[in-house]
Amino acid sequence: AQDAPGRGSPDWLLPLPEVQADPKIPTLQQVVGHGWAKDISSHAQVEQYLKALAAAAPDRAVLAPYGKTFEGRTLYT
Repeated sequence: AQDAPGRGSPDWLLPLPEVQADPKIPTLQQVVGHGWAKDISSHAQVEQYLKALAAAAPDRAVLAPYGKTFEGRTLYT
């Protein structure tokens, strides 16, 4: 059996080892330079990753802006 990381490690949750990831979908590491729970993502990095996901799978994801935060950052649905 494969040794799974313990719950003390962020790796136990994402990515799911039993799921075959679509190679066309970029990982957070590939887009912003760090993996899940390895660093704090800025709004700009989250936005960059969401745009990359929507571009990689337009049949499955749509990024629609609906407003701005009080700081002028775009909000998406």
